[in-house]
Amino acid sequence: AGDSYTSRPLVIVAHGGFFLSGSKTGPDVVPLCESLAKMGYVAVSIEYRLGINITADLSGPMTEAVMRGVQDGKAAVRYFRKTVAENNNPHGIDPNQIYIAGSSAGGYIALHMAYLDSEAEIPAYVNQSATGLAGGLEGESGNAGYSSGINAIVNICGAIGDSAWISTDDEPALLLHGTNDQTVPFGSAMQYAFGVAPVVEVDGSNSINQKMDEVTVEHCFKIFNGADHVPHV
Repeated sequence: AGDSYTSRPLVIVAHGGFFLSGSKTGPDVVPLCESLAKMGYVAVSIEYRLGINITADLSGPMTEAVMRGVQDGKAAVRYFRKTVAENNNPHGIDPNQIYIAGSSAGGYIALHMAYLDSEAEIPAYVNQSATGLAGGLEGESGNAGYSSGINAIVNICGAIGDSAWISTDDEPALLLHGTNDQTVPFGSAMQYAFGVAPVVEVDGSNSINQKMDEVTVEHCFKIFNGADHVPHV
């Protein structure tokens, strides 16, 4: 109330739910946004398209769901830059300081927004002509003409399709993960749906940390020893 500062860094937060459920009002994101706001950031919780085509082979549908989330996340970044340019900056943000944070599935979105930066890296089994996947990595979710670039990411218990996508000049990261995560692998392992159905091999925060050490990407890795999935909740 009464805040007159007009150039605060913006943190966009994406909820979890295995791309099947979850909400921008969920307990995995709202308290984070409240804490970030108290620290002086503008914090925004977003929704993104949900749904996975449950088939015998989940690797393609799961990756397609991640891509839709990435497209929607990028559209959100563009939206806030658009509000600065066209709507007199109603949220008082610095458009040159935009960050993405994500919990679980939201962590997948944050990681892939930062490090899946070439269409050549998209796995061949992904059907890019499927409904809702047009427009490549940028997508067609709106607010065209503005940059979707981000300064850094926060990954809470998410994973990436391949840590090899991370290179020296990539965005910095804060990684948080429990060593006993039974939902998203702490290291490199198979991602399971509902704890039983194998989906696709992924690289969790420990493997991402090792890759970032190797290529010298600025990052911080917070380990929650013995903790299961999303211990902040």
